[in-house]
Amino acid sequence: AGNGTTNLTNSTLSNNTALTSSGGGFQNFGGAFTNILNSTISGNSTLTSFGGAMQANGTVTVTNSTISGNNSSTSGGGIYFNGTALTLINSTVTNNTTSGGGGGVFRTGTNPFNVRNSIIAGNNVGTTAPDFSGPATSQGYNLVGKTDGSTGFTEPTDLTGTIAAPLDPMLGALANNGGPTMTHALLTGSPAIDKGSAA
Repeated sequence: AGNGTTNLTNSTLSNNTALTSSGGGFQNFGGAFTNILNSTISGNSTLTSFGGAMQANGTVTVTNSTISGNNSSTSGGGIYFNGTALTLINSTVTNNTTSGGGGGVFRTGTNPFNVRNSIIAGNNVGTTAPDFSGPATSQGYNLVGKTDGSTGFTEPTDLTGTIAAPLDPMLGALANNGGPTMTHALLTGSPAIDKGSAA
């Protein structure tokens, strides 16, 4: 996505590979505005760069969406953010992997990264990489499995774990759970049940 606005709604972006650049599924450039709604970005990868699902370089808003099973060869198994602004709302980032930092999200710079009512957990399972690397501005009701190397998830309604004691969101496999795209349902006993905000 270059200059202008891109809308991805009720869509699946899956099984793509960036051979020499970043953003296995999607790359958003500096002047671009991208709105991702009710969508799933899964199974994408980069071979030599960052952002398995996406590189957010411009302004990106992700709402009611799933980022799952993506892989980056460097940093940001799910999302690599080095752009103008990123907002993550009512979304799940899980099962992403990287050989670098930020299994789910890797964030650089000081521009706004707002997160609310979202799950960022279960990334880089079995390794020491955290789910989120870098600063965030929590707007509450988030579950982050491993917060080592991140800041900002300090709202009273946030649920967090560490590499030493990761918080398992207890998610089902990516499946058809009744929406427009495949999602991860909360399993019985999940700490996320009844911990979100209807607002």
